[in-house]
Amino acid sequence: MRGQDQTTEAGRPVDSLPIRFEWHTGAWKRLFDKQIALIKEDINRARAQDKLVVYLSCPISSRGGGYSGTNVDIAMHTERTLLDKWGERFWILNPSRYQIVDGRNFPSKSDSRGARGG
Repeated sequence: MRGQDQTTEAGRPVDSLPIRFEWHTGAWKRLFDKQIALIKEDINRARAQDKLVVYLSCPISSRGGGYSGTNVDIAMHTERTLLDKWGERFWILNPSRYQIVDGRNFPSKSDSRGARGG
């Protein structure tokens, strides 16, 4: 998206918070809006299946010396371990499932235990 639609907008993304930000609009905003809609859809699906939604807080980026690929592997392993221990009554909101790499979601959407499957 480099060079495309490089407009920005400034304001308060959350009216009740006294913080102002500047963010990209155009193609970037459309991409993030689609991603937000996907996450909300997955959460609503889990709730409709009467599952308890649990947020997995895990570092994903390489910031601070880590490696994002390893961090994603650890997050996926942690998710599987928790589901094995806690059972299928839970649905884990795992941020690593919503990483965007080259315009597609990463890791695979076909994993039946996670955000889109179980």
